[in-house]
Amino acid sequence: MRRLAAFSLALILLCAPAGAATLTSSIESTALEMGDSVTLIISLSGGDSAQPPDLTALTRDFTILDRRRGSRQAVVDGKPVTVNDWVLTLAPRRAGALTIPAFSLAGATSAPIRIDVTAAAQPAKEETRPLFIDVTVGKGTVYAQGEIPVYVRVYDSLGMRSGSINQIKAEGASFREEGQQDSYVRTIGKTRYHVVQQTYIMTPQRSGPIEIEPVTLKATIPVPYNSSPSEMARMLGRGNVPMPWLDGSLTRGQEVSLHSDKVTVEVLPRPAQAEGWFLPARAVTVRQSWSGDPAKGRVGETLTRTLIVEAVGASPNQMPPIQLPDVEGLRQYEEDTQTKSAVIDRQQGAALTKVIAVVPSRAGTFTLPPVTIGWWNTDRKVQEQTTLPAVTLTVAALPGAAAPPPPQAEAPASGSTRSEDAPQPAPPPAAGSSVLTAGLLSALAGLGEVWSRLKGGDAGWLGALALGLALLVALAFAPALLRRRSRSAGGAVPARSRLGFAPSAVRAGSEQALIRAAKANDAAATYAAYLDLSRTATGRGLAEPAPRTAEFQAALRELRAYLFGAPGGRWDGKGFLAAWRKETGAAAAASRKRRGPEGLRPLYPEA
Repeated sequence: MRRLAAFSLALILLCAPAGAATLTSSIESTALEMGDSVTLIISLSGGDSAQPPDLTALTRDFTILDRRRGSRQAVVDGKPVTVNDWVLTLAPRRAGALTIPAFSLAGATSAPIRIDVTAAAQPAKEETRPLFIDVTVGKGTVYAQGEIPVYVRVYDSLGMRSGSINQIKAEGASFREEGQQDSYVRTIGKTRYHVVQQTYIMTPQRSGPIEIEPVTLKATIPVPYNSSPSEMARMLGRGNVPMPWLDGSLTRGQEVSLHSDKVTVEVLPRPAQAEGWFLPARAVTVRQSWSGDPAKGRVGETLTRTLIVEAVGASPNQMPPIQLPDVEGLRQYEEDTQTKSAVIDRQQGAALTKVIAVVPSRAGTFTLPPVTIGWWNTDRKVQEQTTLPAVTLTVAALPGAAAPPPPQAEAPASGSTRSEDAPQPAPPPAAGSSVLTAGLLSALAGLGEVWSRLKGGDAGWLGALALGLALLVALAFAPALLRRRSRSAGGAVPARSRLGFAPSAVRAGSEQALIRAAKANDAAATYAAYLDLSRTATGRGLAEPAPRTAEFQAALRELRAYLFGAPGGRWDGKGFLAAWRKETGAAAAASRKRRGPEGLRPLYPEA
């Protein structure tokens, strides 16, 4: 798998178009007050530059308080790319409409961003303290199971020696940290604060008012040697009056405890006008991508379809399930469905990705119906729909194979000779199926043989009946074994292993299954094991790596023609196995050549 994965990555990088670099600028807010600071992220995707972008134009309206650089890996349009980030902390020099200019780097140009800066408001009395903690809820509406950001900020003008806050909590809601702590400078009135901010994502579990409990800051502050506790208390605003946000007396270097105010969040109920699955959002888009051209499909060859639904203002828990109807002549297998939080057009939202393997079983023209997502527009307060248009697939027959009518019954055959009366092969399993799938296919083939013996009055019918009962027992207990194995694995299951095995174990098991099936001339089980190997190698759906050798390319064509072509003929499992072994040898040689004489470790080592 390690060698095939490295080969697939090399193909992706070689096939990427030149000049595909993109440069983007993003900020967390476009509305500021004088004294606020803002974080600007300049991201170069798909390109590289040793020099940072020219910031001369930026310094006319902004002061750069801090700058740092980092790099990360991302997936853009299904392709891995390197993203270089320049993170700048800016403070506006004046009030008014300011513009973050366009930047140019590596042949790419970013778009300018307008920022509205207002004059600083008169500071509240409590904000004149040299040290305090504040909890603020992000703007916008929120529904049950939705998400809304909550910001916990510590304002420090004393220079804390150390500090910590307790876990934010509220009855009827859950919280998770979003990113790492951020720090910046803000001026309130005549006081300049160092601000430490932690962002949380709040997920309400019910509608109605939910109260966020006060967050406690425990800090150690510097105290002048000639200061008395009463003088420090007055400096912090305590005076001689007990204040709920400050507990305990102050001595030199002693810890203090500060508390934020309670904050109430109003969670809206589901509107009566909402229909079907409730997806509250400000905007919803649906798009798709294919591993190949749908207009150039071939019988038995897999096309991987990826559907992506993006909803601005929604949470992963609110993303709807997508049900795809059956289409006669096409076998559709769901490989994977993932939901996650995402930033969409510089706004927080959620994305759903669904991967489907589409395998044509006969030649012709087929139509995949439209995909419609219903959602509640939180801005307009109306129910809306977003639709992905229907897709037409044009499928050609395999060379030398007649285009048969749609098969009436499809079951795996155990022998190598097919006729009009022989059972037809089963469809290839989904890529998520494991090595056990090939074994179950072989078991079904054995049951077919048992039935043939009973039907023909074979003298060994008692033995055949016993074999059939044993196979039925194995099939009955297979789900329980799967569940038990999944529980024993524990923890998170690797995305490319549905039975809790490491990917290397899945590959080894699939190889053994392929060898056994090919030696037995079991075409359906051989193709099932081959698809498992393809999934392990590519890591994405049922997209199959292109064969390296002409022999294996021909062997695959013959296998598909036998499974999906006109009835009749024989399939040579030993010939397929010989071509497959030659293919794996060519892959190993190519991997050694890429590593070079020093034997460098692969970029993506095997888990």
